[in-house]
Amino acid sequence: MFERLEKYRAELMKAKARRADLDAKIKELERKCKEEENAQIHGMVHAMNMTPEQLQKVLAKVSEGKLPGVFEDDDYDEDLDQIIAEMDAEEAKEIEVDMKNYLDSEDVSNEN
Repeated sequence: MFERLEKYRAELMKAKARRADLDAKIKELERKCKEEENAQIHGMVHAMNMTPEQLQKVLAKVSEGKLPGVFEDDDYDEDLDQIIAEMDAEEAKEIEVDMKNYLDSEDVSNEN
């Protein structure tokens, strides 16, 4: 008499178990994506040989909109000139060399 109801309940329990497994898998994959994202960012910062203070200055300028075109195009020299104009000479030269070296290494790796 209640066979169909019992069947539906059993199917519901299985579906809930599958959903819990999938939710756990999704959460783990989201964690792994975030971890890899952070590793990529960390690697880029280290490749630039920037100090945390230098990075903070560059990010502050980006967030303030003081670096137009940073994300829209590859107008590297114009953006770099603006950053350099607002920094002291020694710090600016270090960052300029690091950024050029990094971009050169990126161009080489993209060609392969």
